[in-house]
Amino acid sequence: MELKLIFDSKAIDKRFSTGWGLSILINDFFLFDTGENGSYILNNLKILGIDVKKIKKIFISHEHWDHIGGLWEILKITKADVFVCKSFSSGFKEKIKNYNSNVFEIERFTEIEKNMFSTGEIKGTFGGFQIVEQALAIRRDKGLAVITGCSHPSVDKIVEIIKNELKEEVELALGGFHLMDERKGLIENLVSNLKNLSVKRVCPIHCSGYNASNIFKKEYKDGFFELMVGQSFSI
Repeated sequence: MELKLIFDSKAIDKRFSTGWGLSILINDFFLFDTGENGSYILNNLKILGIDVKKIKKIFISHEHWDHIGGLWEILKITKADVFVCKSFSSGFKEKIKNYNSNVFEIERFTEIEKNMFSTGEIKGTFGGFQIVEQALAIRRDKGLAVITGCSHPSVDKIVEIIKNELKEEVELALGGFHLMDERKGLIENLVSNLKNLSVKRVCPIHCSGYNASNIFKKEYKDGFFELMVGQSFSI
């Protein structure tokens, strides 16, 4: 199974569009989030030689602009199934349907593709307001891989929920960890929690923040790695 980082703030070269947001393509047919802007996503997919029409499933972690902004340009080209949290706004879900795409509303832990699972709705906070988010778990020989959009509910809580549901070890956590403005002590505590949960490798991107990345790198050593737009990663 191959992951390609389609959108984030850093890229391997200047051909790629970058900005604020996240998008990851799995096996060239399953898109996790869609970044902030449709033209950016389409540009990056074109550079990577990805046929947009082959994207058949789109997973939206949460309803923030930097994760849904590219969705509409994608849906103009391919009528992909879109997996959303049941609590997402009715306007958002109706807009997807207006593109003649199917909307699958996820509430509880659910297998949405063979060996690929949504956590279902997990509650977190952002700016003092409650937010609902879902994360993706992928079953693999070495253990589960967890992909997060922003981890508003906290990445350690997400990992714990997945372990409890599948009764399997989480080997890798990858995605936005939402730690940009957090104090050092909180980040170190989160790292400790992930280690106690037996997470062996981490890849903090998007909203994880420079300071958090340095702490993860120091604590995880060879278990820490980075991804930039245009790079692929096999799991």
